[in-house]
Amino acid sequence: MKVLIVDDDISVRSLFREFFKMKGFEVLEAQDGHEAMRKLHETEPDLIILDMKMGRMSGLEVLEKIRELFPHIPVIVCTAYKHLRMDVDLVSLGKAYFLTKPVDFTELNKLLIEIFPMMALNIT
Repeated sequence: MKVLIVDDDISVRSLFREFFKMKGFEVLEAQDGHEAMRKLHETEPDLIILDMKMGRMSGLEVLEKIRELFPHIPVIVCTAYKHLRMDVDLVSLGKAYFLTKPVDFTELNKLLIEIFPMMALNIT
């Protein structure tokens, strides 16, 4: 399985990279929305981790494009701004999951089980 991590903070991408590699995922990374869209067209991941606050193209803009072009790919929206969860809910744009920064990896495990129930026995 492949995950695309989209975050302009290299340290956050590094944390996610190590977490997902330990789970057996192939990890792709993008530092902004433009790079994310390019990588999405090159190879479709099974999951996207998407930061909301990025330069050049906001996470919300990226989410809109993902929902338009790849509506079947689950997206975990990651933000340090709790109020954004409500904003994104209002524009829904298809199913999205939410994770607040700093990342609680126990919560991320729960989301992975919800998104990929067949992984429940492998996630610790």
